[in-house]
Amino acid sequence: MKRFWTLLSFTAMFCSVTGHGDILTGLRSWQNKKTESWIEFVYYEAKAGTQLDLIKNQLQAA
Repeated sequence: MKRFWTLLSFTAMFCSVTGHGDILTGLRSWQNKKTESWIEFVYYEAKAGTQLDLIKNQLQAA
């Protein structure tokens, strides 16, 4: 339980710092960066000729 609260506190602090004092802004920023990362991955893999089934498998979406 102590580890859980430590991790939760760290996450809140991280989101607060990246959101310039606002936890929700930081969380949204982090989610947007993650989404952009996925989009870039799919784009470059498709550009390299990787088949869609393999991309789905790599993203654990299939």
